[in-house]
Amino acid sequence: MLFRLTSFLILFFMLILMANTAQATCTRNAAGAIIVDNDASGDPPQMATDTENGLGDQCSEIPDAYKIKFFKMGICTDSPASLDFSSCSYMLESSDGIDHVIRMPNVGSLATGEFDIPTNTYNYMVAVMSNRFGIMHTETFSEELRGLTGTGKTCWSIADKVTAYTNETINNGLDSHDATATDDAPSTNVLECGSASDADPGFSYEVINVFSNACSSWEEDMTSITMSNGVASAKLLQTDNTAATACTNATRMLWVIDLNTPIDVTKQSQFTLEFKLTDAVSVDMTVDSGTGYAVKMGADPVTAILTTTEPGGKD
Repeated sequence: MLFRLTSFLILFFMLILMANTAQATCTRNAAGAIIVDNDASGDPPQMATDTENGLGDQCSEIPDAYKIKFFKMGICTDSPASLDFSSCSYMLESSDGIDHVIRMPNVGSLATGEFDIPTNTYNYMVAVMSNRFGIMHTETFSEELRGLTGTGKTCWSIADKVTAYTNETINNGLDSHDATATDDAPSTNVLECGSASDADPGFSYEVINVFSNACSSWEEDMTSITMSNGVASAKLLQTDNTAATACTNATRMLWVIDLNTPIDVTKQSQFTLEFKLTDAVSVDMTVDSGTGYAVKMGADPVTAILTTTEPGGKD
């Protein structure tokens, strides 16, 4: 017969990070290249066709690799959106953070170590992560674009370049979160272009520094985000996990999902965490004086879905 105990237990944890292969939104030609017009006009220039949003200077894709640094990951009986974590239990908790790279279409494990989760019913999923997300990606285009120094139909992310979601220059005294605006092509481009054989992609980084279009219009919260497994909210945090008050002190992000279906944890619970990368990179371009430029690979949030299974046991 199946048995369930109600004491504190170290659970067997199986954390699987998977990239989902759902439809992305850049329109491609028969050869698989993103269709672009490298001398398009308009403001913004109508360079690329997005299957959902029409013409514009960007379209979205599944990145080759996406890097996230986790500080906390867990489940809670009550909402931690107000920064009260007292009802939360963690699979991962690290003051230094743990980097994890999600690669399409690989499956990998996150180094959580052992952890204790009390048997209970949990209504919320929570994660605290760096707001600096790594993107490594190479793209092929139907027409040549100019990168930082080179020109070609293949463009790739340059290692260790840092940009901001608002495309502003941010100096906060933390080298990893200082960001440069990409508003002066090609000198501020964080993509390089050339032939396919030249491609040498590295992780560039995007800092989600505010939930508005500019730091001068400060918004630290984003709410009522409809997910497949619930309704999510996000809050920008400082390094000490208190609420951020400006772009210059936002270094972490709180992500909370109010689950549609609560998670029941028992002695035998096994956990599976799936990350969906669809549209998680924004391929950003521009035109200046008749020349098309590949500007950056912007990071958009991934979707996280946590489920439990009960393999059962015999008495």
